[in-house]
Amino acid sequence: MQICIVVNSFPDYTETFVFNKIVALVNKGHKVTVVCFQKGDYLQDIFDQFAIDQRQLKVLQIPRLRGFASILTAILKHPFLFLVSLKFTLRKTKKKFQYKVQASFFNSLRAKIIYLDSLAVGTYFLPCLDKIKAYKVLGCKSHQDTIDITSDEQAIKTLQQLLKKVDMVHCLATPIRNSLSNLTNQQYSYFIHPPAVDTDFFTPKPETSTEIFFKVLSVGRLSPEKGYLIGLLAVQKLLQKGIQVKWTIVGEGSYYKELKAHIANLNLKDHVILIGPRNFVEINALLNKADCLLHIHTGLVKISSGFVLEAMSKEVPVIVSDYFAIDGIVTDQVDGLIVPSYNIEGVVEKMLLLIENSELRKNIGIAGRKKAVQHFAMKNSADMYHKQYKMLV
Repeated sequence: MQICIVVNSFPDYTETFVFNKIVALVNKGHKVTVVCFQKGDYLQDIFDQFAIDQRQLKVLQIPRLRGFASILTAILKHPFLFLVSLKFTLRKTKKKFQYKVQASFFNSLRAKIIYLDSLAVGTYFLPCLDKIKAYKVLGCKSHQDTIDITSDEQAIKTLQQLLKKVDMVHCLATPIRNSLSNLTNQQYSYFIHPPAVDTDFFTPKPETSTEIFFKVLSVGRLSPEKGYLIGLLAVQKLLQKGIQVKWTIVGEGSYYKELKAHIANLNLKDHVILIGPRNFVEINALLNKADCLLHIHTGLVKISSGFVLEAMSKEVPVIVSDYFAIDGIVTDQVDGLIVPSYNIEGVVEKMLLLIENSELRKNIGIAGRKKAVQHFAMKNSADMYHKQYKMLV
């Protein structure tokens, strides 16, 4: 089956959900075209690592009319579309012409299914959805997606229009589906399927010798809402208690300079290091050396569960925000440890639990791997997508 997946960027270091889904569909035998605004720089690594036939996976950029050259090229290629797009102002003409060009582009792919990766992506293409011939599936990956528009009447109206123009909605968890329904008060086709992890690639980490430092790892886009300052204050408290901690933070983003300043001001340069973005192979290697994954946030941001599942798959204990309990990914004290948002003492307490109790650390790691394999394995995910898309077509 020809499937088109529309995302903001690909490959993206922070979007393991999208990456895993694409690899799963290709391995299932589907031909996948990824359409994105920005192309990443380690696509070849994916082909090499997973032995993907390049005829099965194409990555294309979304055509956008930016500058005279791109507009002229589009007019020469689509003269009729330009003529029917003419309006009284240049701005309106350009806008209408771009949507018609984009609809023509999607139709040229001859995909049976077009998967719009998020509410933001779906909203961007809302004006041209009626012109796209393929079945359209809208992804809603985060409970926060719906919270963001709760008090915005125009955004709710846009969401209602979007749900009417797609054929199915994919929600990662039941609370997300419930929020959509409460906001829009309308019926729509949907299926609920959680994120996935490649448990054959992210295998249990090797036994490591005990070191002086307790090694903490965090992975994700750097932004102030993701709880990094809370983590820094927790590390400071642990050091004051005489506990030696090393925290490695992987990622990039607008918060980099401010986060670096916090590290310096708290005298944590020797204990917290920012190493920038890393690809999935490098993250796998870092997880092999980690004693735990710290993935917390303030509740004001969309937060990806992909890295949490990768850590669980590798039997690395995870300390996460209570958001992950809502989505059923982590059960406190069983396959991970959960702390409320903004709770510095809670982070300290959970880290001490892992530091002082090696048996608990081991048991949580084993239980995390078991849950990842049973409920979030990528090969099972591919079967679900295949079933839902086949039903739709």
